[in-house]
Amino acid sequence: MGGCAEWSSETRTEEAAYQVLSAVDTLQSYQGARHPECYQESDRVTQAFVGRQPAPSSTIAYGIGRGVLHAYVTEILEVTEAKPWWKRLWQFTNLAVEGRDVRNNWIIGLRLTSASPPAYAPCRNDKPHRSGA
Repeated sequence: MGGCAEWSSETRTEEAAYQVLSAVDTLQSYQGARHPECYQESDRVTQAFVGRQPAPSSTIAYGIGRGVLHAYVTEILEVTEAKPWWKRLWQFTNLAVEGRDVRNNWIIGLRLTSASPPAYAPCRNDKPHRSGA
C-alpha cells in the first residue's frame, strides 16, 4: 500500500477532518473517564471494546485504534480504486458520526482539557451522564 501521500487531495482533506474530529472525541472521552462518578460511555459499540466505565488509558488506546483502522479502510478504498461515491459515503458517514459524538460530549460538559468536572456537570445531580451517542 502506498500511503496517504498517494491519495487524492479530496481524500487527504476528508481523512484529516475525520482524524481531527476523532482526536477531539477521544480527548473528550478521556476527560469523562477521569470522572467515572459523573460520566459513563453510552455508545454500545464503544462499550463492547472499553466498557461502560472505561479507564482513561482505554479511551486513548481505543481512539488511536479507531483512527488507524479508519485510515486503513480509506487506504483500501484508494488502492482498490473504489467508486468515488463509496469513498465519499465512507468519509461523510464517519464525519457525521464523529461530529455528532463531539457535539453530544460538549453538551454534557466534556471538554478537551479539564482538571475536574465542570461546575454544571451532571454529577451535581448524583446521576452519571452518558457520553457518546
